[in-house]
Amino acid sequence: MRKRMRIRMRTRMRIRMRIRMRIKMRIRMRIRMRIRMRMRMRMRMRIRIRMRIRIRMRMRIRMRIRMRIRMRIRMRIRMRIRMRMRIRMRMRMRMNMRIRMRMRK
Repeated sequence: MRKRMRIRMRTRMRIRMRIRMRIKMRIRMRIRMRIRMRMRMRMRMRIRIRMRIRIRMRMRIRMRIRMRIRMRIRMRIRMRIRMRMRIRMRMRMRMNMRIRMRMRK
């Protein structure tokens, strides 16, 4: 009877040990899963940050290009205005010259 009891106790102990081992394994698995999830989240965050930086860089480049185009357009407009002003000045000079010539006559 005693031997049987001992054997039973041993089997019970083994079963308990197994259950404990399983629980430990589960806990470890959970911890690993959490760590993996965190790593994934970090990776995703990094990728997002990189994407944002790239988008910002692109936006800056576009803004620069636009600014350059605008500057060129402004320069052209200014040049045209200057040209017109010069033409007008020349016309006035000619008119003045003509008037002077007439006055002399």
